[in-house]
Order: sequence, then C-alpha cells, then structure tokens
Amino acid sequence: MTLEEIDLSLPNGFHDSSIFAVRLDYVRRTAEIDLELWVPGPDDEDPEKYQTATLFISGLIYFVIEPPGPPNTAHAAPSLVDGGSSELERATYPLPKSLPDGAFTYWFFVSNWNAFIHIAALTAEIKVH
Repeated sequence: MTLEEIDLSLPNGFHDSSIFAVRLDYVRRTAEIDLELWVPGPDDEDPEKYQTATLFISGLIYFVIEPPGPPNTAHAAPSLVDGGSSELERATYPLPKSLPDGAFTYWFFVSNWNAFIHIAALTAEIKVH
C-alpha cells in the first residue's frame, strides 16, 4: 500500500491531521509517524471524531524535513498537516528523481512550520488506535 492509497481510504484524507512524533530507523529503512486524524466510524455519534494512528513506512528511500519558514515558525503541537502525492512544482531542495521500481513519493505540508516533509518509500500501512 502507498501513502496515497491510505490517504484515499480516509474520509478526509490526511487533511487537518496532526503529527505528534516521527521515528526514523535508517538501518531498517523504516519510519513511523504518530498522528491524529479524522476517522469516524459508522456508529460514532460525533461526526468530527479524531483518533490517534501510526503510519508505518518501510523500504524508506528518503525522508526529508524542510526547515521551518516564516511567518509560522512555531513548533507548537499539534502540527497541522495536509498531504499529497502529486509532484510539487517547486521544492526547497532538489529531491532524487530516479527511484526503484514500485517506489512512491508523498509530501506532507506542515502549516505551523510553513514547510514540507517529503517521503519516498516502497510500502506504507496505518494502524488506528
């Protein structure tokens, strides 16, 4: 599964999700992202119900966190994000274009930082807590 497929499986995608933690393991080539996202169930009384979840990314090729930029350089939690798989017209730093077969790319825009997180990997999965 890719991050785009996970995004499309969620009622609101990653839009207005909050990132709380990122763990990278370069030896195992994995990343874990703890976040809170909108995932109401069919029996939930609250249509705006947010739940915690963890994204598990494996076959990690790159994980680039841009430095925060003005005007919103606060690192306050939660870090509200949006995401997408389309190629950005302009990234702060050049990203590798040659990727292994089956690899995907994805970006998260962190509004508090006014900056992007860029990811390339082979697989992703999500576990809602």
